[in-house]
Amino acid sequence: MRSLIRLLFWGSMWIPGWIITTIIRKTRKKPRLDNCLTWALRKWDKEGGYLVIRWCTSAKYPWMRWPHFMWLSSQYHEELRHFIPRDDVAKPERVIPALFFQGKVVRGEHEENVDN
Repeated sequence: MRSLIRLLFWGSMWIPGWIITTIIRKTRKKPRLDNCLTWALRKWDKEGGYLVIRWCTSAKYPWMRWPHFMWLSSQYHEELRHFIPRDDVAKPERVIPALFFQGKVVRGEHEENVDN
């Protein structure tokens, strides 16, 4: 039950943020800001596949976790990709992560497999 409440809490924060960010993207010429959810939803919408949800492993406090969204290719079922903050943007001392950030796409669980 706690997991469902956490998921609903973060979803209620991400969905309005996604709408606001989409409007800002259409009206301003700024670098693309995303989070793992918006990136995974766009990838899923364009290429199909699967959305994968798990709890983030980089939380400052183990009891304060947030969901992390990834995309899995439907063709091979092996191409797990996810969007994470760039090293210069990530701030590990934050309790609550930034809602939107400049990031990089990582294949699998290892940061050596960076796509961009």
